[in-house]
Formats: sequence, structure tokens, C-alpha cells
Amino acid sequence: MLSSKYKFIFVHVPKTAGNSINRYLLPICDNEIYVEKFHDGENQFGVSGAYSKDKHSPLSVYKAYLGQVFPSYKVLISVRHPFPRALSYYFSPNRWFRETSPGEWKLTPPLWDEDAFWQSLNDGWFRSCSSYLDVKDRQKADFVIRQENLADDLSNARFGLNIPEDTLKPIEHVNRSSASTEVLNRLLNSGSLRDEVETLQREDMDAFSYDSYVPQTKQ
Repeated sequence: MLSSKYKFIFVHVPKTAGNSINRYLLPICDNEIYVEKFHDGENQFGVSGAYSKDKHSPLSVYKAYLGQVFPSYKVLISVRHPFPRALSYYFSPNRWFRETSPGEWKLTPPLWDEDAFWQSLNDGWFRSCSSYLDVKDRQKADFVIRQENLADDLSNARFGLNIPEDTLKPIEHVNRSSASTEVLNRLLNSGSLRDEVETLQREDMDAFSYDSYVPQTKQ
């Protein structure tokens, strides 16, 4: 997303609470929401702008569009600890919608399959958060919005960008995982799975100073 009024770019990394942030920032951005296929406009939706129709555009797309004024824009990026982010991607509702008849979509119950999980992380769409900052001289964002500290980080960004408090509504949590809490908790308690994902995503562990994941709940 891009705001010409407040001179900022929001780089939406998949599975980092980005849809919630999109809805939060929409009133002050030069973007529109659109729906297609199984989108409901609330949890699943696309975001288009003059620069692109892809809401997950990397920073280089914004640089190409803005040209000489690009350096005057602040950069926000949404990030998340790699382990819960990887599980969130596997269980993302968009991966479990099936077209039952032309134009009719149904959300099917997700099934855990570890082989399919690893395949999903190598499908080309699940990239490191760091890779979205693909402009050589802007590989560090001005504001990092952590999914784990969403409200406070957004508040800090709003203050830093001089956006009046009454301009935006409270943030809402949308596009929740399609997995049950029981299944997610069980997987989040898997030390071996955690270690493998953290090794695979070492770039983000280091870039955003994430410690090894500690489950919030015990089995």
C-alpha cells in the first residue's frame, strides 16, 4: 500500500497480519480493495493501486513507480516469527478453498501432512520477510510492524508518520487460520519442527532479532 498524503509505503509480507493492517491503513492510502474467486471482502481480498494489483508487492515495485520521489517515502514492513508464520501459511484459508462448481467455492477442513507442509514452503510464494526489502539502499525499513506486537508497533508508526490518532479506527484481526486451536498448539509445541523451520528461515531470525520460538501454551 502507498500513501501519497503521509508519504509512506507499506510492504505487506504474506501471513504477518497484513490483511488487518491493510484494512487499518486503507482510509489514508491511495488503494482500493477488490474481490475475486472466494474473496469475501472482509477476510480475503485483493488490494490494487496505480503501481500494482498485487498486495504483496516487494519494495522494488514501489521504487519503480515512484521514481525520483521514492527516497522521500518512509517504509513500513510487516513481519512475524518464521515458525508460526510458516504454519499460518500452510493453514491459510486461501489454500483450502475448493471450487465445487463454476463460481462456487467451499472452505474445506485442512489436513496436517508434514510432507505437504515442507512442499508448501518451497512453492515460490513463501519467501522470507527480508526478501521483500529488495532495494539495495533500503534493506532496512523505517518501521517494522511485528505481528506479535501489532497494536503498539502500528501506534509507533502512526506517531512517527504524524498521522492524527482520530484518522484511523482500531485494528481488527481478520483472515484467521483455518486450523483448529488444538492442532495449532500441538504443532507449535513440536521442537523438531520448530528447529527445522528456524534453520530454513535463518535470514529472518537474524534480520528481525527473533529468538527461538517458545510456545504460549503447554500440551
